[in-house]
Amino acid sequence: MSNFSATSGDSDFQTIYLQNYCHLFPVCFLIYDQIITLGKEIDLVWRRPRAPSAYWFLALRYGALMINLPIGVFSFVSLPSPKVCFNSAVVHQVFMLATELAVSVVMIIRVYALYGRSARILWWLIGIAASLTGLTVWGVGVGQHGHPLTVLSGCHFYIVRSASYHLAIAWECLFAFDSIIFGLTVYNAYLTRRAVGPDQAMPIHRLMVRDGAIYFAAMAFANLTNIATFFINGRLLPGSLATFATCMSVAMVTHLLLDLYECQYGAMVPNLSEVQGELELPVDPV
Repeated sequence: MSNFSATSGDSDFQTIYLQNYCHLFPVCFLIYDQIITLGKEIDLVWRRPRAPSAYWFLALRYGALMINLPIGVFSFVSLPSPKVCFNSAVVHQVFMLATELAVSVVMIIRVYALYGRSARILWWLIGIAASLTGLTVWGVGVGQHGHPLTVLSGCHFYIVRSASYHLAIAWECLFAFDSIIFGLTVYNAYLTRRAVGPDQAMPIHRLMVRDGAIYFAAMAFANLTNIATFFINGRLLPGSLATFATCMSVAMVTHLLLDLYECQYGAMVPNLSEVQGELELPVDPV
């Protein structure tokens, strides 16, 4: 890491303030989301027999808060040295990627279940995820070149253009995977609607919400907005929406899990595999 310290004009001051709030807002959003869904969590998770998925839900929900809360604080509080600041930023990136990986596991399992536990779908998704993970690790490893800024309190770096492009690869991989999951989920909703028939009261939007397509679309959009920051002019904004993308992904996937728990303990809309079993329709999910 370079010990280079840069002074900036008014534009850099404004950008740093913008970056600070880009880090703070997602943390506040995550806390707010947890507060408004706490009642559901208590009723559907804490008061029920806890399956393995419940522990995964709790680890995601509260692990993401503990991971992202420090970055909201460090945006306004200076650390002892630039080296400590840089190391904390690297650790935060690693934990964010681990969080996104945990979210991807939930997405894979959800699509696997939607397609009647198709081994072909499962191994296809695992292969894609492994390939994209390799690209992500490479992009993050090559892109760790930042210079500390000391013009304001807080932990801030500016990233050279070449490093910015490499870091963008990691988020592009996440966006590609989110898009694949979204496409498969929408296609499954279409197959389910066709298998049930037009006479059944099963609106396509209800299927998409139940299957998670709406949530996956929101996650993909959040990743896309963060990707855009790596290609705009300015040395301070690249990756400034990474915390937003991570918090949005965690919020959406925990909402999906809560919806699934609610279906488990209440009225459930049938999925494609159940429809095939009941109607004995030879629908090929892939």
